[in-house]
Amino acid sequence: MIRTVSFPMLSLICLFFLALTEASGQVFSSEIDLADTTQQHLIITKRGDRIVGRIEKIEGTTVYFLMRTGNVINFTFQEIEWVGLQDEKRAQLGSARRQAPERPRLTVPRERNGCENLLFSPSAFNYEKDRGEYRNIQVILNTADYGLSDHFSVGGGIIIPFIFVARFKGTIDYNEYLHLGAGTSTFIPISQDLVGPTFTHFYGVVTLGTPKAYLNATAGYGFSWGSSLVDNPGDLKTVPLVTSFGGSITLVDRLRVVVDVAYLKGNDFNDVFPSLSLGWIGRLSRFEVGLLSTLGIDTFAIPMLSYARRF
Repeated sequence: MIRTVSFPMLSLICLFFLALTEASGQVFSSEIDLADTTQQHLIITKRGDRIVGRIEKIEGTTVYFLMRTGNVINFTFQEIEWVGLQDEKRAQLGSARRQAPERPRLTVPRERNGCENLLFSPSAFNYEKDRGEYRNIQVILNTADYGLSDHFSVGGGIIIPFIFVARFKGTIDYNEYLHLGAGTSTFIPISQDLVGPTFTHFYGVVTLGTPKAYLNATAGYGFSWGSSLVDNPGDLKTVPLVTSFGGSITLVDRLRVVVDVAYLKGNDFNDVFPSLSLGWIGRLSRFEVGLLSTLGIDTFAIPMLSYARRF
């Protein structure tokens, strides 16, 4: 005489096997009820298979699984990573995503996005510690600056294709509206025969105002290095004066207006370079368009385009 096993008894047997398998390292959900024919089960194997269907029966240490296609496949307990309700695993994954700590989102107040520089002049505002900016001007000038602290930054870049750039800037905030700084920029050509010797510019900078609206002035001394400064220390062609004056103001939260005027006076030149640009400020990016001109022996104007991205 063949005895049939009732659904309640079958459920108890199933739970007994589930308890054994949990002790063996597999994970069987306690929500499984073989008497509930509406349940959809999910098996995840140790090799990464994910199969949806229903547990048909459990015999010994083997699970017989009815797939949605109607085929029955079997797995040993050692092959199974997890088995349970399909919706249950989805809920667990959603909960894990909600509980996972989110990485802090980088945000930059819009009035500070770009306050460290005008078009070509530095200001006495500096990058915050562990923050920086990539900047591209006219495609050919590419630079990146990084804040070692809130008052000291380093940077480098390239003027495509022949000149490398290295620069440093230190700043202090005397009070809320007066900011002072000093720095250096060095332009290092790959070949002096192509574009001339290395050129270094030392400068001081005074900024009056806040990052949202400020006036800016720089004054410095520049010189080009001879072919061998050590052997010929007098072989220096000096540029007695490199100054600039300008300012920036941020309007309607996203629009930035920048004026930057440079004055260079040397033995063979005496030129003024005025510029005006408008910038659109995003959360991390900045786009600027403008016009740069020169007033001297040769007078002309060229459009300017720049892009910057904080990191």
